[in-house]
Amino acid sequence: MKKTLLYLLFLLTSFNFYAQVSPIVHCDGNTLFDLTSRESEIIGDLNPTETTISYHLSNYDASRDAYAIPNPTSFQSTGASTSVYARIINTRSFTATIKSFLLNVNRSPLVLDGTTAYSGCYKSLITLNASGGTFPYQYSKDGVNYQIERFYYNMTPGTHTIYTKDSNGCTASATIVVQDITIPPLEAITLNTMVRCKGDSNAEIMSFVSGGTPPYSCYIEEKMDAFVSVYENNYTIRNIPAGMYRVVIKDATGCRVMNPIEVQEPKALTATAVITDQTITVNATGGSNKYSYSISRMPYQSSNVFTITSPGIYDVTIQDENGCLLLIYITIDVQAPLVDGKNEITLEYKSGQTLADIIVKGQNIKWYSTKNNSTGRTNKMSKTTETTLPLTTVLVDNTTYYASQTINDIESKERLAVTVKLNTLSNPDFELSSFKYHPNPVKNILSIENSFVIDEVTLFSVAGKRILDKKINSLHSDLDLSSVATGIYFLKVKSQGHEKTIKIVKE
Repeated sequence: MKKTLLYLLFLLTSFNFYAQVSPIVHCDGNTLFDLTSRESEIIGDLNPTETTISYHLSNYDASRDAYAIPNPTSFQSTGASTSVYARIINTRSFTATIKSFLLNVNRSPLVLDGTTAYSGCYKSLITLNASGGTFPYQYSKDGVNYQIERFYYNMTPGTHTIYTKDSNGCTASATIVVQDITIPPLEAITLNTMVRCKGDSNAEIMSFVSGGTPPYSCYIEEKMDAFVSVYENNYTIRNIPAGMYRVVIKDATGCRVMNPIEVQEPKALTATAVITDQTITVNATGGSNKYSYSISRMPYQSSNVFTITSPGIYDVTIQDENGCLLLIYITIDVQAPLVDGKNEITLEYKSGQTLADIIVKGQNIKWYSTKNNSTGRTNKMSKTTETTLPLTTVLVDNTTYYASQTINDIESKERLAVTVKLNTLSNPDFELSSFKYHPNPVKNILSIENSFVIDEVTLFSVAGKRILDKKINSLHSDLDLSSVATGIYFLKVKSQGHEKTIKIVKE
């Protein structure tokens, strides 16, 4: 009869499942629990005199009221976290509620330790390390506000209590001391020299370091690979070109000082020369001023004026106060050869005479058909060639020839002009006075005629090279010059034992 009533009671009882109760935590590793310590939280608003509670290890057992824990005030837990289900019966209304809670045990105690380091100009860095307990951990400076990060930066000097809390809510603390460091601040005085010569890389940067925490390091941000030498906290960086740089000094704690600096260089050393007669005046600018001068590798002098006794090419070296050198070349030109102090003359010569018959006083005389050396260079330095006239060139009436002289491999830019007038009183070609030719200049056909039979003609270049020979044996002839190159030529005409030479321009 009793079993029947209990069975009916079970059927008539209604259940509410999975109401949660806060866990029972043993942070010290004790596995013996008093399950009734959560009784007031389990009963809630119910009347304790009308309530019975049993404890089970599964929800299934609790709903069936089976395998209740026999001694709930002294329950031995076997795991780090065990679930317990409380069956609450209201004996007045025959309603049942099942609530669950956890039994959590830290198998090893929660421990906290920390280290203090100083970096970045002596600012403290506290690093915390929790162990034991149940991961994950949180950390706090005041035991109230917790964070996941385990670092505290730049805490004030003094003694601090730091806390940790694990996932079970267990806490531990540690005492950390932050020292009051009174090291003098890191300082660096940075100086530099100038680049000695424009474009060089020979400046030096010097940094004199004090304070901070040795050892130090020094580098240039724009030239990280630059070699740095050190002597007693004095740092020197050499072989630096002109420019803007940032010099960085760091000490052992990571504190750094950055000094911007500008390395300057002088202006480029330049020079010009003024030549007056046989005097050279050198005018230098740029560099570091205070110049000295040397000509043709002679000893240096402070004067910038040189007197030259002979034409030629001279090298002048200019040196400034820093030892920077500039080499320039100066050409003292040769004057044109003169006749009786004149650079233009008219001479009378007999027919058949050549340039060899013109006597000009000078050295290494050369003859040309044009007035000037257009390049203004010496023969030795010139990259262009101008055809000279051989001494065998036959003189042509009313033609001007030009003579230069060369001294010390320098050829005169100006030339002596010699205009030839043939002496008609002794001229054997008087009978050729009726000789005519046209056109001149000529492109293709040159027509010639004479009152006497023309025997033959010969065409020469200004260099004396024979270009054309032709038998005429007539009073008139047309010469085909279409294949002849452009230039100046001489045409020698023979008639009945007489000769006449004319100048022709071929276009």
